[in-house]
Amino acid sequence: IFIDTSVILIPVLFGVQLLHMLWNRKASIAHSPVTLPLLAFALAATFSWWLGNVYWDPGVPRPANIMWVQFGQWAIFVFSLIALWLGKNLLLERSDLENLVKIYLFAGGLLAVLHVIPLTTPLISDFKPVGATTSIYWIWMTALTTGQLLFNPRQSWWTRSIYGIVLGCLWYLAFFSLPHWVSGYLPMSVVTVVLVALKWPKRIPLFVVLALIVLAFTLPTIIEHLDLEQEIAISGGGRLGHYQLVLGFALQRPWFGLGMAAYRHHTWTIPAQITSVLY
Repeated sequence: IFIDTSVILIPVLFGVQLLHMLWNRKASIAHSPVTLPLLAFALAATFSWWLGNVYWDPGVPRPANIMWVQFGQWAIFVFSLIALWLGKNLLLERSDLENLVKIYLFAGGLLAVLHVIPLTTPLISDFKPVGATTSIYWIWMTALTTGQLLFNPRQSWWTRSIYGIVLGCLWYLAFFSLPHWVSGYLPMSVVTVVLVALKWPKRIPLFVVLALIVLAFTLPTIIEHLDLEQEIAISGGGRLGHYQLVLGFALQRPWFGLGMAAYRHHTWTIPAQITSVLY
């Protein structure tokens, strides 16, 4: 089992911060409008974990490690809340957040640039952490570099140039090195469209019309050029088929669903359908 160090550090830093507050007898929490909604979300996740086990269908096989898997899924929600809370209470100045973003973009940008340079590409796999460049990497790097270029006029020209180079490397890798990986450039495209719409909200209707026109004329060419027919048929069709099965199970309990990490085990009880939508 691979667990990233950053995941382990979240509860550790949370415990250290609580001890620090107790030691200094200062239990103040920085106010944020998202605190209460996130607490409600974490409570819903906890309730879902408990209720999913109470209502587990006896006819569905229950693996021995299900509690660990459910804990992992629960931790995704709760640790995200803790990470946001830590950031809100520790990054007290605007410069703190800016420096954190720069550190992330430096590390992720260096990885993108080294991937483009032929001589350094083979060396990347030797030190790159497992899972470092999955879909989340592409989403956050695209979001932060594009966001800095569009919304941060306080940057120097050379900083903007570096962000532009990193963004160019990301798009080059997405379209030329990984052209069949839809989970790379599709989320990148969505993030870019959203940021452009936020930058020029009054021009959203114009952007939508232009995007639809361009898509109508270029989509067949893009599918053929990137050889996406098989990807759409297998991965896309398989996912949609699986979603339909999961939705059917979820509608049986529309208020609380199946609980943590239960959907896969329920869908496997229909082998005749599941084998046709998974590869």
